[in-house]
Amino acid sequence: MIIRNRRPQTLYFPASVEIELGRYPKDGEIMQIMEAVGFHDISERMIEFNYELTDIESYRSKVYSALLLISQEQLEVGIKRMEEEFAKGPIPCTSHYSIVSGLKKIG
Repeated sequence: MIIRNRRPQTLYFPASVEIELGRYPKDGEIMQIMEAVGFHDISERMIEFNYELTDIESYRSKVYSALLLISQEQLEVGIKRMEEEFAKGPIPCTSHYSIVSGLKKIG
């Protein structure tokens, strides 16, 4: 769910969604692994961070690894759309993070 709601990446580069879904653990998978290796009191917390994008150069430069994995055409279409939107002002963005923690007895 987090990956599908990243903005601006998923909005302007929708082809990156399936790529990213294949690269990250599935929902609950990290918690299952932690439990299997002896963690307990495992919890997950979702964090949302909103900000405004004031420079799109990082997208042009493919700083985000998923942009290296989409086609050149998909990249160009997304950059063009970003440039059009950016001409109106900063682009609203949302990043999501899942924080998973637990306790494990040592020794």
